[in-house]
Amino acid sequence: MGYEALPVGFFTAGPVVGEFFFDRERELAELLDAVRDLKRGVRHYYALIGQRKIGKTSILRELERRLRREEGLVGSFLDCVGV
Repeated sequence: MGYEALPVGFFTAGPVVGEFFFDRERELAELLDAVRDLKRGVRHYYALIGQRKIGKTSILRELERRLRREEGLVGSFLDCVGV
Protein backbone atom coordinates (compact mmCIF):
# COMPACT_ATOMS: atom_id res chain seq x y z
CA MET A 1 0.00 0.00 0.00
CA GLY A 2 1.60 3.26 -1.08
CA TYR A 3 0.84 6.88 -0.51
CA GLU A 4 -0.99 8.91 -3.10
CA ALA A 5 -0.33 12.61 -2.66
CA LEU A 6 -3.32 14.82 -3.35
CA PRO A 7 -2.87 18.35 -4.70
CA VAL A 8 -3.49 19.88 -1.25
CA GLY A 9 -0.79 17.77 0.40
CA PHE A 10 -2.94 15.13 2.07
CA PHE A 11 -2.33 11.41 1.80
CA THR A 12 -4.91 8.78 0.98
CA ALA A 13 -3.29 5.87 2.83
CA GLY A 14 -1.39 5.31 6.06
CA PRO A 15 -0.83 7.52 9.09
CA VAL A 16 0.55 11.01 8.56
CA VAL A 17 3.72 12.18 10.25
CA GLY A 18 6.00 15.19 10.37
CA GLU A 19 4.83 18.35 8.66
CA PHE A 20 1.64 16.68 7.46
CA PHE A 21 0.50 16.02 11.06
CA PHE A 22 -1.03 19.21 12.41
CA ASP A 23 -4.00 20.78 14.23
CA ARG A 24 -4.37 18.07 16.88
CA GLU A 25 -2.56 19.70 19.80
CA ARG A 26 -5.66 19.84 22.02
CA GLU A 27 -6.38 16.14 21.56
CA LEU A 28 -2.75 15.17 22.07
CA ALA A 29 -2.45 17.31 25.20
CA GLU A 30 -5.50 15.62 26.71
CA LEU A 31 -4.13 12.16 25.96
CA LEU A 32 -0.66 13.05 27.27
CA ASP A 33 -2.24 14.37 30.49
CA ALA A 34 -4.17 11.11 30.83
CA VAL A 35 -0.95 9.12 30.57
CA ARG A 36 0.75 11.36 33.14
CA ASP A 37 -2.25 10.81 35.44
CA LEU A 38 -1.95 7.07 34.90
CA LYS A 39 1.66 7.23 36.06
CA ARG A 40 0.29 8.78 39.31
CA GLY A 41 -2.34 6.06 39.65
CA VAL A 42 -5.34 7.96 38.24
CA ARG A 43 -7.17 6.06 35.52
CA HIS A 44 -9.00 7.48 32.53
CA TYR A 45 -10.81 5.54 29.84
CA TYR A 46 -10.90 6.85 26.30
CA ALA A 47 -12.32 5.71 23.01
CA LEU A 48 -10.98 7.24 19.84
CA ILE A 49 -13.90 7.11 17.44
CA GLY A 50 -14.25 8.63 14.00
CA GLN A 51 -14.92 8.01 10.37
CA ARG A 52 -12.44 6.16 8.21
CA LYS A 53 -9.36 8.15 7.20
CA ILE A 54 -9.99 10.98 9.64
CA GLY A 55 -6.67 10.58 11.48
CA LYS A 56 -7.27 8.22 14.44
CA THR A 57 -4.15 6.16 13.75
CA SER A 58 -2.09 9.29 13.11
CA ILE A 59 -3.06 10.69 16.54
CA LEU A 60 -2.13 7.43 18.27
CA ARG A 61 1.19 7.19 16.43
CA GLU A 62 2.03 10.78 17.33
CA LEU A 63 1.05 10.13 20.95
CA GLU A 64 3.33 7.11 20.97
CA ARG A 65 6.20 9.19 19.51
CA ARG A 66 5.76 12.00 22.04
CA LEU A 67 5.51 9.61 24.98
CA ARG A 68 8.80 8.06 23.96
CA ARG A 69 10.46 11.47 23.50
CA GLU A 70 8.98 13.44 26.41
CA GLU A 71 8.19 10.85 29.05
CA GLY A 72 10.66 8.07 28.29
CA LEU A 73 7.74 5.66 27.89
CA VAL A 74 7.37 3.01 25.26
CA GLY A 75 3.82 2.47 24.04
CA SER A 76 2.35 -0.46 22.23
CA PHE A 77 0.06 -0.24 19.24
CA LEU A 78 -2.28 -2.99 18.13
CA ASP A 79 -3.89 -2.58 14.71
CA CYS A 80 -7.13 -4.56 14.69
CA VAL A 81 -7.89 -4.09 10.99
CA GLY A 82 -8.81 -7.43 9.52
CA VAL A 83 -9.10 -9.18 12.90
